Amino acid sequence: MKEFEVRFPKNDLLETGAIYLAFAVLCVLMFVSGRHFEFNVVFAVIVTVMFGMTVLPTCLFYLRVSDDVFKVRTKFGKKYGFDIKDIKKIECSNHNRPKLGPLYEMIIYTDSNELELNHGMEGFDVLAGYLLAKYENVELGNNSVSKDSYEMMLKITQMKNMLYFRK
Repeated sequence: MKEFEVRFPKNDLLETGAIYLAFAVLCVLMFVSGRHFEFNVVFAVIVTVMFGMTVLPTCLFYLRVSDDVFKVRTKFGKKYGFDIKDIKKIECSNHNRPKLGPLYEMIIYTDSNELELNHGMEGFDVLAGYLLAKYENVELGNNSVSKDSYEMMLKITQMKNMLYFRK
């Protein structure tokens, strides 16, 4: 199996960065004008903290899969890894959102960690297909995937194939 990676898409950061840049320019203009200095400082600190809380988790998080070894860096930068044999349970769910459509989520449980992923991440469908193939080849434990989660992973992989052929 080839290597693949699951991570947050970076294209959303451009919009977020533009919004925070506009607020930063506003702060600088208010500093230059010399009005409401205390408000400017507080506002600049809040904007900086919010920018960090928004951008850093998106840039830091990844899940790399190579030769049945999962390497994870969390949103806070903590790194850990586990083998496919360490997976105890996989739960897949679908949350219907009236305006935004369905949100497919997957939670992978090991003895010491819990990894939450959603279909908005790049590589999510590849991971679902990979885990589905491993389950069907009995490389995952028999009780690790419920019938509902199995059907959900099938749906996720089929949905990706349908979107691929539409292009």
